Amino acid sequence: MKAPKGTDRLVQLDSSAAKRLTYYEAAVNTGVLAPRGWYCFGTYGSAGEDLTVSPAPINRDGTNGPIVQVDNIDGNTSGRFEVAEVIARVFPGQKAFVQTVIEGY
Repeated sequence: MKAPKGTDRLVQLDSSAAKRLTYYEAAVNTGVLAPRGWYCFGTYGSAGEDLTVSPAPINRDGTNGPIVQVDNIDGNTSGRFEVAEVIARVFPGQKAFVQTVIEGY
């Protein structure tokens, strides 16, 4: 689909970087700076949203090669399980909390 119309975003960069980058944004406002002219693919649902930017077209099976990706996981909805998994990896001392999230649903 064609790039959406929207308001400009002000991002302060040195001029050489600004010439090579652009701001990509998904429909639900998850955005990222990535190389100009790449392709983007965004998804969203009750667990949050995801935006992937790649030098080649992206399909649902994924992509090979370099990508820039940003995920926004919503811990108040069905994303709570993924958030719990991240908490378990980053904060091993919170294993009991993670278990209550898993067992509570």
